[in-house]
Amino acid sequence: MKRLILPILAFILISCSNDDDSGSINDQPTNLKLEKYEVQWTTYFTESSSVFDLSYNSDGDIISLTETHTDESGEVGINTRYYEYENRKISKIEYNGEYTTLTYEGNQIVETTIYSDEIIKTEFEYDEDGNMVAQIETIDGDYCCTYEYEYDNNGNLLYSQGGFLYKYDNMRNPFSLVFDESYLKINRISNNNTLMVMTPWGDNYSYYSYEYNSEGFPTKREISYETSDRTSVRYYTYK
Repeated sequence: MKRLILPILAFILISCSNDDDSGSINDQPTNLKLEKYEVQWTTYFTESSSVFDLSYNSDGDIISLTETHTDESGEVGINTRYYEYENRKISKIEYNGEYTTLTYEGNQIVETTIYSDEIIKTEFEYDEDGNMVAQIETIDGDYCCTYEYEYDNNGNLLYSQGGFLYKYDNMRNPFSLVFDESYLKINRISNNNTLMVMTPWGDNYSYYSYEYNSEGFPTKREISYETSDRTSVRYYTYK
């Protein structure tokens, strides 16, 4: 059995950038923080939504992320993920009675361990440019699987095992305002924003379109799917 389990919510989607970063504003300083984002899912017959509220400590580090989800029947559920720190680095994440610990070497996360009904350990390998290129996962001490990744010249995910390919803009990813680089890397969250995802079958594309603020961060993202009536719209709020 192969499965990928990471210490971050599944709603945070893979985001990346073009090889040509001319005109990029990623290096410009900003005082913005991501305060909230809302996701709306729609098909011909159903609608559902989630609102994610982020809280920070006095150092500007995220300490909680609360999801309020409303399903197609109108039922509401609330879940919160809590973050703990050592030396300004995320050291522990608690969620629904489970927790994840993170182990560092320097500024790189080299291992995470999820303690739930199973103990799921993931080791991370990096290339000379600092890109996370492999994950080796064990479950209760038994080898499960290895996942490998390739990146473009900007260090953004280009290819993930299973055959998924990605294309990107050169604008800023809002989650760069939330997490540090080490945490973004193990979750394959890149500097920029996804424009297109191609499946391994080659005939199923997801297309992303954006509206941006004056500092180059998305305020709205919409996803359409080539072979589905489903759409997804995400709204970002900054402070």
